Amino acid sequence: MKNAFVRCFHAPSAGNSARANVCTKASRRHWASGAWMNGRAAAWLVVLAAAFHGSAAGAVSSNVGSTSEVLLVLNARDSSIKKYDGGTGAFLGNFVAPGSGGLQSPSLLIVGPDGNVYVSDCSTGGVKRYAGSTGAYMGDFVPPGSGICNGLAFGPDGNLYAASGSFSYSTPTGISRYNGSTGASMGVFVPAGSGGLDYPNNLVFGPDGRLYVADVGTYSSGAYTNNRAIRRYNGTTGAFVDTFAPISASDDPTSLKFGPDKNLYVALFYGHRIERYNGATGADMGAFVPSGTGGLDWDVDIAFGPDGNLYESERYGPSVKRFNGATGAYLGDFVASGSGGLGEAIGIAWMPTGQTWTQLAPTGGPPPARSAHSAILDAATSQMLVFGGSGAPD
Repeated sequence: MKNAFVRCFHAPSAGNSARANVCTKASRRHWASGAWMNGRAAAWLVVLAAAFHGSAAGAVSSNVGSTSEVLLVLNARDSSIKKYDGGTGAFLGNFVAPGSGGLQSPSLLIVGPDGNVYVSDCSTGGVKRYAGSTGAYMGDFVPPGSGICNGLAFGPDGNLYAASGSFSYSTPTGISRYNGSTGASMGVFVPAGSGGLDYPNNLVFGPDGRLYVADVGTYSSGAYTNNRAIRRYNGTTGAFVDTFAPISASDDPTSLKFGPDKNLYVALFYGHRIERYNGATGADMGAFVPSGTGGLDWDVDIAFGPDGNLYESERYGPSVKRFNGATGAYLGDFVASGSGGLGEAIGIAWMPTGQTWTQLAPTGGPPPARSAHSAILDAATSQMLVFGGSGAPD
């Protein structure tokens, strides 16, 4: 799978220089590391200059830079993380070996802004961190005994937000915040009971910067409380905003993700379907993937892939199914049942693995000769600035 690094180009001003905004914050580390400046820089700069200067330059291919991704699948059966090819779904090996770092009862995983992998462990109540490049155990990011059992999310402020909980689901819990660099506790962000919060199962920050929480309710006397909902909180203060969408007592919201269309998609474990909600109003838009579609049954986690399609982990399948990101149509099992020893797929995440560069191919005649091409990183805006140099005016 590939994600284009180049997001947009700015038209040059008349005169002796051109500027192109050619990378996003996500690719800044790659540009700044010098990996791009590897002898191909001069050729790239000349081609970029050709794209912006000279009426005869013609059209330029937009295929500039891309990054490959792999799919990580958290396997509860042996407490491992398995890695699959992002294009074919083929098994590539164990990314995290079974039980690495004392992993015992993993719940969910995410890829952090530092490129490392974070896993909540219900048996210890902490968060373990693994190197994004190798899968090696890096230590407990949040120490055992912190009461963490469920969803994790890095916020716009770069800090880690974690849903507290336990195996029993018997006691109302809240959401805590941890320093995104050190893992140090920053206190309770959303207390238990705020806005009716009973038992947060998963969480995600929305396009509006607010925190959306899947509340499954507490369990007692052989049944869950009829208090299930998607609740919304201020992303800065943690203050309750509203109940964004009610959830039926017979359903169980285990995962929630905003799609490319900015609507909210929710995996309903006991509902055996993926529901879609209007991202602005919370109105129920119906089942995006109805129960049984392509064998969908025990959907515990969902994630949109770099291709724009929706991927779902079947806990007891165990497999990863792929659905059309626009229509919900079944596209096949991306990871076959049991592939690589997959026994209980409970969490999925896409992870970038490397960069691939493709030479631009301008058409038409060459532009007037220019000189002194250069590129610098504008750290203030997280942009790469490419200067076309000086020479004949456009």
